[in-house]
This record gives sequence, C-alpha cells and structure tokens, in this order.
Amino acid sequence: MTIQISDKFFFKEEEYAICGVRGGELFSPKEHGLEPYSTSSGCWRGFQAFYNIIDNHLVIDNLFINLEKERKINDKQPKVLGKPDFNKEPSIESN
Repeated sequence: MTIQISDKFFFKEEEYAICGVRGGELFSPKEHGLEPYSTSSGCWRGFQAFYNIIDNHLVIDNLFINLEKERKINDKQPKVLGKPDFNKEPSIESN
C-alpha cells in the first residue's frame, strides 16, 4: 500500500500534515464543480490542499489538482504545471 500525500496546514510559521479530520472533508472539489483524477498511487484523491489562517479564517492557500480541462477557480486562472520530468534536477520557481 502506498502512503498517501497529505494536505498541509501552516500556522505560526510552522507546517503541519493533516492526517485526519473529524466531521467530514475540509475541501470537496465536487462542491466547486471540479472532478479531479489520480495520476499517482500516492494521491488517489487527485488533489492536495495547503491551508492557512488569513484574517481569522481557514482558507486554502494553494491547491494542486489534476483536472482534465483547465478552468478558473474563484476567478483565478490555474497555472498548468504539466507532467514532472524525473530525469531533471528539481528547481524552485520564484514568483
């Protein structure tokens, strides 16, 4: 069995892995008309969310999601990352 990639939560400059949630999902793509698909056995849900506290509200700060078609989410155009090239050295993009 493959370990699943976890969602992350940032709080007071610390990063925490979200391993379980009581009372249902924090984020449901289907509630936003999104139908993610899995591209890896490490992420059967097809997405990973990064949460943060902004103005005393829990928000998704970043969302990585596999979709068939590119589309805006909350009026934001997604950045298409493409498929990873495992033969290249990893690099970090600066915004």
